[in-house]
Amino acid sequence: MRYRIIGPYPPPLGGISNFIYRRAKQLQKENHEVVVVDFARLSTSEKYAQLLAFVLDPRGSHFHLNAFDFRSMTALICRPFTSEFVFMTHSSPDFGRFTPLKRRILARFIKQVDQFVFVGDHLPDQFREAGFSIDAQRTVIEDAFIPPPLEDADRIWASYEPEVSQFVHGHSPLVVANAHRIVFQDGIDLYGMDMCVDLIAELKNDYPNIGMIFALAEIADQPYFDQIKRRVNEAGVRENYLFLTGQREMWPLFEKANLMVRPTSADGYGISVAEALHFGCPAVASDVCTRAEGTVLFRSRSLDDFQDKCRGVLRGQ
Repeated sequence: MRYRIIGPYPPPLGGISNFIYRRAKQLQKENHEVVVVDFARLSTSEKYAQLLAFVLDPRGSHFHLNAFDFRSMTALICRPFTSEFVFMTHSSPDFGRFTPLKRRILARFIKQVDQFVFVGDHLPDQFREAGFSIDAQRTVIEDAFIPPPLEDADRIWASYEPEVSQFVHGHSPLVVANAHRIVFQDGIDLYGMDMCVDLIAELKNDYPNIGMIFALAEIADQPYFDQIKRRVNEAGVRENYLFLTGQREMWPLFEKANLMVRPTSADGYGISVAEALHFGCPAVASDVCTRAEGTVLFRSRSLDDFQDKCRGVLRGQ
């Protein structure tokens, strides 16, 4: 079977791009032909050629659309050949910003979709509230977690600086957190980098050799990053803290860690939480969304509750 997966592909790393990478490898292991179409990587002529292929290639295909790509929707609407369309939505867009044309394209495309896959049971209602008809019979609710290909572990460890391995072996317990980039929402540090510093400063009283690895794929806000590093120094945990910056996967760290934390003030699901639990690493995360089964939840932005839940997990090990 031929699969055409439309959406972002790493690098850069991200929730959707990682999902597509793993989904593609999964299908290839099942002996399917897989092509990933990432329009961000194509020249203008290549984009037009690909869109024409969506319309004119007569071979049967499964088309998996993983983003609100209206060019692809338009092409697939015009496709006269038998195909299966899967539309996977990882989060809800700002429907209010859609132009009338985009709303018409989306409404027409929705009629032709064979299966909707929503990452979260709240998303179909948001579509309906925005005026789009989502057929429950064609709807599947599932998380976006796919176990990573274990054969990638050596390659990922090789991408880390030597100090990462030294830090892992030199600190216990080991705590891991991550962020795609520094982001503020309503003036709040979305990924809770500030809370992580305060957490380690508090837990160091009980665990003098505790270590925190915070993986940050993209800094995006250097002044705030410098502020966080000053906060680390002022809290007296410089020797207990390591920032892992750049586009690297972090799942091999979960096999070594004692705790994964995700103190986000807003979130869609938190694939990294599910990933940690998959590798037997306990996870403490904010209660802002549906989390993977087994996650220990704390009240969002409550530092006391965050610290209490983390302390409880570590004491239970």
